[in-house]
Order: sequence, then structure tokens, then C-alpha cells
Amino acid sequence: MQRYWIFATRLLAFGLLMVTSFEVSHSKTFRSDYVSFDLPDRWDCVRENTEWVCKSTVVANTKEAIIILTAKEIGPEDSLAAYESHLKTPRMVPDAQGRPQKSVIKSVVSRKIAQHTWLDGLQLGSEIPSYYTRYLATVKSRLAILVTFSAHQRYFTKYSGDFFKAVNSLRIVANSDLLNPSATSSLELGGSEQIGPGQVPGFGSPLQVPDLDTLPSEPSGAPRNQQLLFLIGIIIAVAGIFIFLKRK
Repeated sequence: MQRYWIFATRLLAFGLLMVTSFEVSHSKTFRSDYVSFDLPDRWDCVRENTEWVCKSTVVANTKEAIIILTAKEIGPEDSLAAYESHLKTPRMVPDAQGRPQKSVIKSVVSRKIAQHTWLDGLQLGSEIPSYYTRYLATVKSRLAILVTFSAHQRYFTKYSGDFFKAVNSLRIVANSDLLNPSATSSLELGGSEQIGPGQVPGFGSPLQVPDLDTLPSEPSGAPRNQQLLFLIGIIIAVAGIFIFLKRK
């Protein structure tokens, strides 16, 4: 009987390993000139002017969530203290009818990621009505960085795992030319566009996401659902073995 228990335990461990391996093997590292983080393969990032925009490559999901990255040379108003004050202040954003709505502040904390301090804030309706937006903002040397993670409130839980992985893998990868440019040089981030002092994009104006009025339904074949079904199947199999052994 003991060998059956060993077999059942190994089967469950194998199932958990397969689920973990599936997740790891289907992820990738996005890297800009100033920051990097991990994302599932179903996400893709493209450069739009001075920002990087990341969306799901699943057609039905493109309106559900978005990640935007931007950076610039710091100005007089760029500091962790200033960002904290900004994140603790509700914003007024117009709804679909143009009526101003006050955002709801959920949390603002200071946290260490890879030994670097970031301001981490979560608000509802601060950029787009009915969307949660998580802000990760920091400064390093002469560089100010902002990464925003936005998802519709109906789908925020669905994307929380993707956001969690991205946030916890955030790394500042800017080289010395970006972090400490000479006094006579201009700061360039990933292209010919020059980012001068001023307000960090994303803090100053709502994020631009087209056609948000109609959101698609969540696809039934989502990869995370497949993993869950696979794990449930393993658990049922182990439970069946347990019942069989108990009856014997």
C-alpha cells in the first residue's frame, strides 16, 4: 500500500511541476532602453512616440488591459516625495458622457524591487473610467520612470497574475549614458525622440486607449483556465487512488 501512496504523491508533484513549467516556458522578458520585466508570451509591446505600449495579442483581450512605460530626464518636480503626493491625490477624469468623475485611491506604498525604491499606487478611474490603474514610479540619477498597469475592473483579477509577475521582475537597465548624460547632451530613450524636463506622461494626462465602450467577453480557452483544469484533473486522479486504496 505504501508504494501506491508514493505513486500518488509523485503524480501530484508531477502535475504541479507541469503547471509551473507551462507558465515559465510561456513567458518572455521585455526590455526597453531603461527598464525590463517579464510578461507572458501572449503580450506584445510596441513603441509609440515616447512611450512603450504593451497589450495582449489575443484579439478579444486587447481592450481589457494595457501596460504603458515612459521615462524622461528629471525636472524640479520629479522626486519620490512628489510622486507619493500625486498618487495620494484623487484625479478628476471625464466619463463617457463627459461628466467629471473623481478617482478612488486604493493604496499608495513605497516598496523595494531589486534593491531599488519605487512608489506603488493603485487607483480606480484615474486614467480611464471603470479601469484600475497601478502606478510604479521612480527616479534614478537623472532618469524618471513611470510604468502603469491598467485593466477594466471586470478583468483586473484575470490580469493580476500577469501584472504581479511584471512588477516583481522590474529592473532598471539604463546605461550610464542615460543615467548620467553630460550637461550638453540631450537625453534620448530608445529612438530619435528627445525627452526633456516636464511632467511625466501618464501622470499628466489620461492614457489613450481606443474604443473602450464595448468590452469583449472573456474567451473560454484562456491559457490559465487550461492550467486550472489540468491541475483539477490531477487532484481528482489522486483522490481516486486514495479512495481505491482505502476500500482495499
